[in-house]
Amino acid sequence: MRPERGDRTTGADSAGVAKATSAAWWRRAWNGLHSRFARQIAVAAVVLGGLAATGHFVGGMIGWWHAYEITFGGHKSAPAPTAVRAPGARADAQSLVLLPLVDESEIRDGEWFVDVLTSDLTAEIGRLPGALVISRDTARTYKGKAADPRDVAKDLGVRYVVRGSARRSGDRVRLDLEMVDGDSGMQAWSQRFDLERNRLDDGLGDVALPLARSLNLQTYRSSGKKAAALAPHELQADDLAMQGWAVFLRGLTPENVRESLRLFEEAVGRDPRSTRAWGGVAVASGSGAMFGWLPDRDAASRRQQQAAEQLRQLDENGFFSRMASAGVATRKRDWETALSNADAILEQFPSHAPSHALRAGLLMNLGRFDECLEPLKQALRISPRDPQAGFWNALIAQCHFLRAEYPQAAEFARIATQATPELPMPPLTNAAALHRNGKVDEARKVVAEYRSRTPNFEASHVQRFWTSAEPRFAEGRQRLIDSLRELGMP
Repeated sequence: MRPERGDRTTGADSAGVAKATSAAWWRRAWNGLHSRFARQIAVAAVVLGGLAATGHFVGGMIGWWHAYEITFGGHKSAPAPTAVRAPGARADAQSLVLLPLVDESEIRDGEWFVDVLTSDLTAEIGRLPGALVISRDTARTYKGKAADPRDVAKDLGVRYVVRGSARRSGDRVRLDLEMVDGDSGMQAWSQRFDLERNRLDDGLGDVALPLARSLNLQTYRSSGKKAAALAPHELQADDLAMQGWAVFLRGLTPENVRESLRLFEEAVGRDPRSTRAWGGVAVASGSGAMFGWLPDRDAASRRQQQAAEQLRQLDENGFFSRMASAGVATRKRDWETALSNADAILEQFPSHAPSHALRAGLLMNLGRFDECLEPLKQALRISPRDPQAGFWNALIAQCHFLRAEYPQAAEFARIATQATPELPMPPLTNAAALHRNGKVDEARKVVAEYRSRTPNFEASHVQRFWTSAEPRFAEGRQRLIDSLRELGMP
């Protein structure tokens, strides 16, 4: 899954670049319009586009970890942006959501292909500078629903709704897409694309370009040599890796982590050069080790490091390599190295919500509590309905607790527990925050319920999850442990 980042530019900068790069293109396009009517339509489109371009351009943000997100690109990587609009506010002129594609294949072997195809296409669109693209995980909540595009646009605070279908037949993939104006409900653009399955990544870039032109945006394409067509064994591995990500993206649970890891491991067995597959091994192994959801945590950590080393050899500065390196550094408690990798990801891909959350956790471990809330709020703005939202709310609760803001800590810990009951820390944070806030009886009930489910857990085990030795962090952790002991936890 791939995030995006184009350099942020002012309206004047964008106009200058567009003027320099589009003159030759416009002259060719104009000469290609053979009728007077076509030229009138073109002039009108340019005028409307110019008016829209004077509006507020917001740098888009795109998913990992899921726990992302990730919206992942095959042998590339990238997720997508989002915005939350106050009721009654006008949607940004360059904002859109890509609804989950409908699978129209004759033979359907599961929804994994269209699910990941939707993620990859969302990521590709999100790479367009100035575009504000709702994350794939929030868009997924509309899957299977016959929602009116105007209602979707109003709900998500976007101007355009892109919807369509995918049809896979042999080694070809056909995409039918249309873009609907969320204000009027009128179709603004539509096109059919016929893509080769083994050159799918390159093809999705070609799909994004017409969308960009229809939004009057300066288009952006990744630099570097185009990837060669995938060989048959690579194609099989890529399918397995896509299935793995589709499982992982269902939500952060023990079952999803274990099943996705099985698929990722099978994929790297077939193609040891698949960055999509190695990225999955790194993320799933790291998640399993972090939460204790794999049988051997030490073995999972070693596998995470092996995947990181493979990714460095394959694509040293790529998204998955950066993310894996950050994960390994985090496990080693090398917070500064992990933070530098997180910053590098966000420098290139500012819309990757899980990386904002990762950065917040690292700031906490460094004792920088005054800075940890904003990245988490940003992650939730980008993907408010993300499967990892429970984990992100748990981090918000942790940040508030470390800052001795106990009512807020209790509230966000409760939200995190409701969203993702499998997470070990939110109930404990909730109980300790309630205790510190004087609600002792309520706190005792939370601890009693927790101990009924995990009778062997002791207060000192909190250090497995809150691991930093930074003095301010250690003091906050001790406050939490002391509260749990006063509430009856051994």
